[in-house]
Amino acid sequence: MLLYRNKQISENSSSSFRDSISVTSREHLKAAALIRLLFYENELERGHYSAAVKKEITAKIVKILSLLSSPVFEKIEIAEYLHGISKDRKSDRLEIAVPDNSQKRQYDVVISFAGEDRDHAGRLAELLKTDGFEVFYDDYEEADLWGKNLYEHLTEVYSKLGKYCVMFLSKHYAAKQWPTLERRAAQERAFKENREYILPIRIDDTSIPGMLDTVGYQDLRQKSIEDIYAVLKRKLLPINALLPIKAEADSIGQLGLSDDAMALLKYLSDKSERALANDPISPAEEVLGALELSEEALGFAADELDEKGFVKLHKTLGMGKAGFRYIGTTELLFSATDKYLRDWNPEDDSITLSQTLIDIAQEGHAVSVQGADETLKWGPRRINPALSLLIDMDMVNPSKAINPDYISIHVILKPKIYRYVKRTKK
Repeated sequence: MLLYRNKQISENSSSSFRDSISVTSREHLKAAALIRLLFYENELERGHYSAAVKKEITAKIVKILSLLSSPVFEKIEIAEYLHGISKDRKSDRLEIAVPDNSQKRQYDVVISFAGEDRDHAGRLAELLKTDGFEVFYDDYEEADLWGKNLYEHLTEVYSKLGKYCVMFLSKHYAAKQWPTLERRAAQERAFKENREYILPIRIDDTSIPGMLDTVGYQDLRQKSIEDIYAVLKRKLLPINALLPIKAEADSIGQLGLSDDAMALLKYLSDKSERALANDPISPAEEVLGALELSEEALGFAADELDEKGFVKLHKTLGMGKAGFRYIGTTELLFSATDKYLRDWNPEDDSITLSQTLIDIAQEGHAVSVQGADETLKWGPRRINPALSLLIDMDMVNPSKAINPDYISIHVILKPKIYRYVKRTKK
């Protein structure tokens, strides 16, 4: 909304909207613009970003400066107004999303290799970067690494800042000091988490300390780096790990539910009008009458759905053998099962919705979910499951305001949503 108003105000020609806007409203807008300007300038000065990201930040600064220089703002004095905000007003009157600069940059992949194997590592890094993944590769980090204590920094990168660590294992890797440091840091992380954090790629059969022969690996003697990247990409795509059911499943039977649980699932799905949490929330007595189940059978069915995260059971005294007084849906019920029960697939819809949000977004400001729905003409029942997926995948930040029709009134797009759309179009 702020950016929409900014756009209207910055026009030189007369408009009823601009002419009627009050001085106080312009104080609000100018203050918000100045605060965001200060934030961007601070990020440009202190943030560790690539040249491309810095270029985007600079472009945003230029747009804000252009807005502030428009005639409608020139004579607005807001020094006292800004002081009043900091002294008297809560943050909810002026919601500016400022990231925590204490948080370290996170990478999808950190690459560990010896200098002699740089050609392979560089090609993998290029493929990752082209598809929009965040990758730690030393050539991309030259400015950030300059002047740092590399022992401390690399230990942190390989032990804390990556989702996966790809290691190019070779005789050179075994002999070099820096790869040894990186390997030990990664192995410490893998030991603590007990999961497949380290993804080894063998160049030869050199024995590497701590790397068991039983660990699965890719072999550059048998596959090209492009073939190996295709496997890595499948591990990285977030949609694969999002749902508690197999992504390739094409039948509702893949959910592994009993007939009674399936009947309860369909009942709740059919009764929902907007695919929201507690839409519906139904008394146990009502469900018993609709499904013609015994209390005990209903209790077992509800427990199955509860274990999947599809429902919330509201329990009170005197709830009987069913084990609950009311049963309410969760948003996961719809995002995970609509592809079986409806004429749409929330996973596919999440991609379409992402592109629509990007198309109507302006410089990262809030995007109206209703506005996106007006473009797509889906209605809340279809758009909410797709939006739920985007929120779960951390692609967008939802607003906290309550809305009767949508999960969120508006969302703030995160940088990864652009990478998500780019990757899924490949």
